[in-house]
Amino acid sequence: MRFVLKDLNLKNRVPCVKFVEFRRGLNFIIGPPCSGKTTLIEHVYNNAYYENKSVLMAFPVIPASKILNVDFRRLESSDVLVTQVMGAVSSTTSSLDTELRVLKLLCEYLKDGHDFSLVLIDNISYYLMKEEQSNVLALLEKIPPNLTVVVSSLVDIPDSHSKNIYLKAF
Repeated sequence: MRFVLKDLNLKNRVPCVKFVEFRRGLNFIIGPPCSGKTTLIEHVYNNAYYENKSVLMAFPVIPASKILNVDFRRLESSDVLVTQVMGAVSSTTSSLDTELRVLKLLCEYLKDGHDFSLVLIDNISYYLMKEEQSNVLALLEKIPPNLTVVVSSLVDIPDSHSKNIYLKAF
């Protein structure tokens, strides 16, 4: 399944994006701080589960129950169980360890056959992506390939198996 957004009405926040395509597997939105990565992920999440005439989307409307939205900075998720696990892990370990442990648990959770079509992962820290990039990529590649996974990152991902979308600072 392909997810395509055209004619994005985000000119004030993400001026360089007019068209976005997410394919099954890993998709990275890469850019510096304040380039619109979170805005783009929130836009996808808020428009994917209902028909929005102002955004041309070349994918079927997805029930909200089939979208998993995970925010590492806020330690929140659209799934109650994932949010509870994030909170429990964060109270016992340091920030970098927390993120790595949460990511491991999240990937295991997705491998267990939960019925998501779209997974949005936002705000994985710069330090985790920089220091543990090979571990992070190894974990993300264990997510079932039938899912469309969109991850925001401050760090370039030199990986030919993913689709990378680059945003510029403005």
